[in-house]
Amino acid sequence: MRFFALIGCLVLLGFMRVPGAWTPIDLESATVAQWKLNENTTDYTLYDSKSTKNGLLLNGASYQYTNAAGTPHHVTGKVDGAIDFDGVNDYVSVAYHFPQANYALAFWIYYTRPASGIVAEMGNASYRNFQVRIYGTDLGADQYKLNFGMYDGTAWRTVLSTSTVPENQWVHVVAQLTGTKLQIYFNGSEVGSTSWTGSATTAATQAMVISKSVVSSSFYFACKLDDMRYHNRALTDEEIRFIYNLGTGREDRSGTL
Repeated sequence: MRFFALIGCLVLLGFMRVPGAWTPIDLESATVAQWKLNENTTDYTLYDSKSTKNGLLLNGASYQYTNAAGTPHHVTGKVDGAIDFDGVNDYVSVAYHFPQANYALAFWIYYTRPASGIVAEMGNASYRNFQVRIYGTDLGADQYKLNFGMYDGTAWRTVLSTSTVPENQWVHVVAQLTGTKLQIYFNGSEVGSTSWTGSATTAATQAMVISKSVVSSSFYFACKLDDMRYHNRALTDEEIRFIYNLGTGREDRSGTL
């Protein structure tokens, strides 16, 4: 009985994901950048805890300022601290070119209706490469859903979540390109998918911005964001559930089992 009880515990902890095999999860090699959004210093830097792909906290999106509502930008998050963007002019700029062939963007978001805006976008002044946004009442029947779009070299391709983004609670989101599909996940479960046959475009001058459009001074987004990660490949369902569980306290926070 003790043996079977031990096996049951190992399965729950994620050590025995394939019958008869030990398959620990290690996302270190796939993680290009991780912005914990725990900033509580007096400078304007959004630090990348994985390497040196730091960002800039602009127009007051830093610890020493309050937002338009007069509340601190640095707030309690899902995993330690988070940044509360005011939807007026706060945003983050990360001047780095990320790989696009296959990738995953993962983050925690605390969303309150009827806010509408861009969570993250990459591109330059001429075009956007990818975009993750939540529509408010401006999308009719599909309001409050998450939209993930990419430019395939010819046209803008998008996938919309099948369900609305849960409000007034922390939700883990993954938007990724697998090479054959655009996918959206909420809290470890797929909630949107569409086929992809194009070629992701890149530009040497492109950058990623958070809580704003990269091609215009608009679409600022009022929301709280925490623990954003950029991976240089698509993630498996198991890996996505693993990252989600990091924020629920159900896995080791190091990212490795």
